[in-house]
This record gives sequence, structure tokens and C-alpha cells, in this order.
Amino acid sequence: MGFVEEEGQLYCSTHYKEFFAPLCGKCNEPIAETSRKLHGSNVHVTVKAESIIANDLQFHKHCFLCAKCSCQLDPNGYHLWEGAQICDTCFSKTMSTKCIGCDFPIEPGDRWLEALNCAWHTECFCCAVCQADLEGQPFYAKGKKPFCKNHKKQAI
Repeated sequence: MGFVEEEGQLYCSTHYKEFFAPLCGKCNEPIAETSRKLHGSNVHVTVKAESIIANDLQFHKHCFLCAKCSCQLDPNGYHLWEGAQICDTCFSKTMSTKCIGCDFPIEPGDRWLEALNCAWHTECFCCAVCQADLEGQPFYAKGKKPFCKNHKKQAI
């Protein structure tokens, strides 16, 4: 067992971890290198602890996971959602506005409009009967379905 000097005192590796190692922001266990005995021999190897710093917290690399899908997060490409880290894919699914016509997210750069208190891709905002484009046109509605002038009777 090795010893580490810290602040003029000697500490065994167990107590050094307990008193000085940073704690993981997820599992609350110390982030420190460990010594392991190789199987079938008397040889000990030191395993360095891989960690990630994010949001002023330190995490074991294997603990820095998406709170929704549990995939490994990239420390340079994640989002905070309700206090938890989530991946780009889950962020898009959770936070993006969805088109009421097709139920797909409205992505940056998409042409869209708001009608009937809902968001629509412009190509999805069409008559529920004949699929005529209604962007910029007068329309009638029943519930969340738009109708063109020719099919206004279905809206009444």
C-alpha cells in the first residue's frame, strides 16, 4: 500500500481518497486513481481515474451520462434540462416545437407559421380535405384542422 503526503501529513491511499479526492457529481464516490492486482499474479497496476468537469462539478467519465437515454455525453455538446444533463438528441425531442400537422420538430431554418394556436411547417398547413396550401390564404377551422374556402362546410 502506498502513501501520499498532503499538507505535511502522510496518508494511505484509502484515507487520501476519503479526505482529498473530489467527489463525483453523480455517484458521490471519490474520483481518484486506484491500484489493482493483476489476475493470477502479485503485480499491482495503477489505474488513472478519467473525469469530466461540467457545470462546476466533476464526474467519473462513466457517470457523465444523458439523464434521459443514458448515452455517454460529450462534455462539449450537452444541454441542461431541469437541472440534469441531456444529449442533443434528447434535447431536440424534449424541447423542440413540433409541427401539429406532421408531429416532427420544427428545426432551425425550417419555414413555419403559427395558426390555430399551434406551430406548423408551412408545407403542412393545408386544407384537411384537399391539401390545398393555406399559407397566407383565408381559411376556416374545426378544432385544429384547417379548411380552404371550397371545403368550409366541413368546418361548420
